[in-house]
Amino acid sequence: MSAKSQNNLTINKKVSADKVIKKMRENWIKIAKEKERKTINYLDKHILHLLHLDEFVGMRYSLKKKFELDYHYYKGVADYISREAVEKGLVPIFVTLTLPSKYHRFRINKRTGKHVFNPRYKGYTIKEGYKLLQKASREILRHFKSYGKYRKGYNIPYIKAVEAHKDGTAHEHFVAWLPEWLVDDFIRIVKSKIKLFSLGRKYKIEVLKDVDKGSGYLLKYLRKTLLDNNEENLYVLDGWRKENRIRIFTHSQAYLKRRDFEKILPHFTDELEEELKDYL
Repeated sequence: MSAKSQNNLTINKKVSADKVIKKMRENWIKIAKEKERKTINYLDKHILHLLHLDEFVGMRYSLKKKFELDYHYYKGVADYISREAVEKGLVPIFVTLTLPSKYHRFRINKRTGKHVFNPRYKGYTIKEGYKLLQKASREILRHFKSYGKYRKGYNIPYIKAVEAHKDGTAHEHFVAWLPEWLVDDFIRIVKSKIKLFSLGRKYKIEVLKDVDKGSGYLLKYLRKTLLDNNEENLYVLDGWRKENRIRIFTHSQAYLKRRDFEKILPHFTDELEEELKDYL
C-alpha cells in the first residue's frame, strides 16, 4: 500500500483506524507471500549436491523455520557478546527508544482501548521513523569512540532489536556493556541524544543488576516475535520488514561465521538436517 493511499484512508472519516491497520497487515502478508512464492519457484528449479554423501537432494522454504533459525542464530551471537562482556567486568545497560507522537498514525483510546487516528500525526512513514531510531542509537553508541576525552576510542559491545507496534510504527531496544566508570556518562549521553533527535518521551534506561542476563532482556522481544505460533503474524512481520527495509537484529561484532549456512539452512528438509547435524 502506497503512502498516498494510506493517507487517503486516514482522511476518510468513514474508515475506522482498525480497518486501516487491517489493510496494512493484509498488504504486508501479500508482500511476504509473493516473496515466498518466488523463493519456492526458484528452489524448485535447483537441487543441492551433498559431496560427502554423493547425493542430490531438493530444498524447501519455510518462513516459520527460517525465523526459528534466525532466532537461534541471534541468540548465539547475543549470548557470546554478553559472555565476553561479563568476563571483562562490563556493566549491561538496557535502553528503549521510541518515536514522538508525530510519527504515529494512530493512538489508543484510553476509554475504549481501540485504535483511533492521531491528530498529531505529520505523515511520516514507517521507514522514516525506523531510520530516525537507527541514527539516534548509532550516535549514542559511537559517541565514546569519537568525542572528547574518549577520542582514543572505546568500542561499546551491544545488541539491538527493532520491534513494531500493531500499526507498524517501530521502536528499538538495545543492550550496551560498559565499564562501571562510564555508566553515568553513558546515561547522560542517551538522554541528550533523545532530546537532540526529538525522540519519544516514553523511553527507558535501566542499569541491569544481574550482569549474566544482559542478552536475555533483549532476546525476550525477539523470541516473542520470531517464535510466534501464529502464522499470520509471521507473514505480517516478514512483509513489514521487507517493505520498510528493517533489520530486526544488529550487533557490535560478527562472531558466528554462518552467512553461507543462513542462506541455505531454511530450505533444508528434515531428512537433510538429520544427515548434516554433525557438520553444522
